[in-house]
Amino acid sequence: MADPQHRPPEYTGEISDAEKMRRLPWSYLHNAANSAYSVLTFFGPVFILFLYELGLAKTRIGFLLSLLPFCGLVAPFIAPAVARAGVKRVYLLCWGARKGVTAGLLLVPWVLRQQGEGAAFLLVATVVALFALLRAVGETAWYPWVQELVPRAYRGQYTAINRIASLLAGSMCLFGASYALDRIPGVHRFTALIGIGVLAGFLCVLFGLKMPGGAPDKPRRAGPSPPMLGVLRDTRFLIYMAYTALALLTVHSMLMAFVPLFMKEQVGLSERQIILLQVGSSLSGLVSSYGWGFLADRQGSRPVLRISLAALLVLPIGWSLMPRFHSWSFPVALALGVFAGVA
Repeated sequence: MADPQHRPPEYTGEISDAEKMRRLPWSYLHNAANSAYSVLTFFGPVFILFLYELGLAKTRIGFLLSLLPFCGLVAPFIAPAVARAGVKRVYLLCWGARKGVTAGLLLVPWVLRQQGEGAAFLLVATVVALFALLRAVGETAWYPWVQELVPRAYRGQYTAINRIASLLAGSMCLFGASYALDRIPGVHRFTALIGIGVLAGFLCVLFGLKMPGGAPDKPRRAGPSPPMLGVLRDTRFLIYMAYTALALLTVHSMLMAFVPLFMKEQVGLSERQIILLQVGSSLSGLVSSYGWGFLADRQGSRPVLRISLAALLVLPIGWSLMPRFHSWSFPVALALGVFAGVA
């Protein structure tokens, strides 16, 4: 049997801060590749415009998007099992499997031609549901893992640098997508972009293999009450939940998914212009992220959070007042997109 003293740090769970810092670049690459995957698949305007191109009703599009946060309800019930299995192992397995599931979207145009809209919708719904479940399990593993990955004193800067890398990768992909949408005909322009996103997703998993930590948790003796009840007795945690209004922020993020359809149908922007709005938002976030991270490390997270929440309130007001089907529609929408990136 191998000597425990010679086992790698991932196995023992004992990792020095110096080792964590040395391997943080793999985390930046991992998240940048994941950002490229996300914006070209489920979390960017490409996916919404793809569903619109398929001719799906808005009610069906809303149902598909609702599956993403709904599957997150499994997290409290699976967290102990995920910790025992090892958060790194569970995360990478789920993150890899969901890329294979996403590839099922490439079959949708063929199913639409052969079986009609009903069958195409069922395929998309199955893909989204499986993706959402894998995402929920993977994120349950990711959050404790990233707490272990990053030294406490460096978390603000890590978040900022990671955000910059992710936004840069996402911006480059979206800029390329805006070019492709003008030059590839029909629904194949969307499947080509989704295929590129899937490849970036598999690259994301390969980078994740290089990240340390995430060893299986040691079995713990059961206490007098389930851990979930202990969390609910934590007054500071409950104040945090109320203060940030996390549920309302989730609703906000889901409603934001319909902005591309609003811009296309109500404002009159082209698909290329809609993609460029996201590029502007990403680039402005890229420029401002490090400053927000620096401020969070020096002044605390609360002032940054307050500014962000206040800024988010301005966006729907701006969208409701912007000119429709006018030469100024795109410049005003782009200015709001830049402001959203900073927020």
